Amino acid sequence: MLNAAEKNFLFQHIPLVEAEMSRLEQKIINAAACPATFFIVVHKAWLEFCRSICQLHNAPRLRHPVWLSLLERDHKETIVLADFCQQLSRLVEKLDTKHTKL
Repeated sequence: MLNAAEKNFLFQHIPLVEAEMSRLEQKIINAAACPATFFIVVHKAWLEFCRSICQLHNAPRLRHPVWLSLLERDHKETIVLADFCQQLSRLVEKLDTKHTKL
């Protein structure tokens, strides 16, 4: 059984989990075409599914990304938007390496 935090995580990421489940389903369907290797292929697909879900769960995350603030309608919307655009343009300029080839 899943605890409350695990359930919350899965519900927050349901589109990604569903996509991984669809990949697993397709691999199982494909494996059915070859009975001799069915269990090996299904086991490998299951391990890949588990690895993908673990990577999704363990990936570092921002606590409150700025772009989520843009979805909230409040009186600071233009301030947040201006700050976001300013920070984004500063990062693009800083990380643009096409001229320096770094």
